[in-house]
Amino acid sequence: MVHRFTSVAFRLAAVWGCSAAFEVSGQTRIPVPGGAGCYSITDREACCLHTDGRIEDASYAGQDCVPSKPDVFFNVEHQVVCQPSCFVDGSCGDGVDYSAQVGECAVEPALPSPATPAPPPIPPGSARTPVPLGAGCNTIIDRESCCLHTDGRIEDASYAGQDCV
Repeated sequence: MVHRFTSVAFRLAAVWGCSAAFEVSGQTRIPVPGGAGCYSITDREACCLHTDGRIEDASYAGQDCVPSKPDVFFNVEHQVVCQPSCFVDGSCGDGVDYSAQVGECAVEPALPSPATPAPPPIPPGSARTPVPLGAGCNTIIDRESCCLHTDGRIEDASYAGQDCV
């Protein structure tokens, strides 16, 4: 079963500096690490796990990250597959309605809610995504997000691709 995202969620919590996971439409989501925006996520499934991490801009902060349909991009030139919900519905950003390009996310939560204990560590080699924008694991500010990522620093081979722990 899948859910098409159409609503905005918990913008003020992110603006106030909360780093806890958000529960939205049955999905637990965490801010994009390093204060990055949804657009920095390059994997549609990972997009469904996050809220926009830009706390300096209230129009994006805390918005659900929304994936594009398979083989469709919100920005073809930069191959953007993930954007904040307000950008998709045209209420922020360039004001264009991109709702026809919206993909779907599974309803099953991928992360525990803040009240549930953290899951056991993800075994090495499991499906994790690099920290966006070439950032390191050290930019992640919460446990749940840490377990979902590998180090994104490609300029330093001693860190690149290592599981964040």
